[in-house]
Amino acid sequence: MELQKYADAHSHIQDFENIDQIVKESTDSGINHIICNSTTFDFLPPSLLNLYPFIIPCIGLHPWYINKEQNVEYEKMENILKSDERIQVGEIGLDFIKAKEKEDQKRQCEIFISQLQLAIKYNRSMSIHCVRASGEMLKIFKKQLKGQNYNAAIIMHSYGCPKEITGSLDKLYPNFYYSLCLNMKMEQLNHIDKNKLLFETDAPYQYNPNIVESEDKKSHPKFLIKLIQDCATYLNEPLLAQIVYNNFRRALKL
Repeated sequence: MELQKYADAHSHIQDFENIDQIVKESTDSGINHIICNSTTFDFLPPSLLNLYPFIIPCIGLHPWYINKEQNVEYEKMENILKSDERIQVGEIGLDFIKAKEKEDQKRQCEIFISQLQLAIKYNRSMSIHCVRASGEMLKIFKKQLKGQNYNAAIIMHSYGCPKEITGSLDKLYPNFYYSLCLNMKMEQLNHIDKNKLLFETDAPYQYNPNIVESEDKKSHPKFLIKLIQDCATYLNEPLLAQIVYNNFRRALKL
């Protein structure tokens, strides 16, 4: 009997010091794909692809790393996207806890839109960070996706937006997916279509000892399996792992 396969929809696996060991432990446990997100344009996805072909690397500027004075190198991001069609876009988005001032929020929006436009231009999936900014993000998506010949997945990372936003996103674009993390609340499962559902570890971040305890207090892609098992029990859906894995393959066109 073939073992169940799993896919981690969001990680920063490059931030581990012992990446070879993490990769081996992940694959040995049944993790078949890992999306690896960057936080700055200094990340080099091609080198990761050469070492670990089952990892799906993304390029993008995370909203936490936006500096007011910095000149954003969109050309560098675009060149990386052009270098290999397997490279996706992420982690990009809005975080209005980090940006409390209107001027800072405006700059976040401008940088998010520019990166979103590159994802649309090259038809790449996106990993989206959205904290206390769901209304503004919805407005941006409505404007930027209108009339575009774009059909890649938009993965809402560590999703926690209100159910009304979920409904609006689903009506706006058919390829939104909602990725739940180790610190999720089970009630979130009640408002997301199972066919739009993904799971992630955000490894090595968002460690949750209530899912799996670890001496180093770091999340790990292999913890995904326990998370999905817990969610399957909550939903009384024994086929959840296969449903979610199929969702991932459909989303990333694998």
